[in-house]
Amino acid sequence: MRVLAASEFYASELTERSFNKAVLRLNHNILRLCFTQAVIGVAGINPRQTIINLLMLLSSPDLGSV
Repeated sequence: MRVLAASEFYASELTERSFNKAVLRLNHNILRLCFTQAVIGVAGINPRQTIINLLMLLSSPDLGSV
């Protein structure tokens, strides 16, 4: 998976398709962090709720301990 740069979200020639692909990559990276850091169990993750998954990841006391 390609590294996601923040500039991809505010490029002047950003199309809807490009934006959707960037959000998909961002969500994939968040989900991968959730699983690899053992922050959220499989039952607690909703792949379509990027912000909720990110908030759960950031509020976990176990983040960074794995």
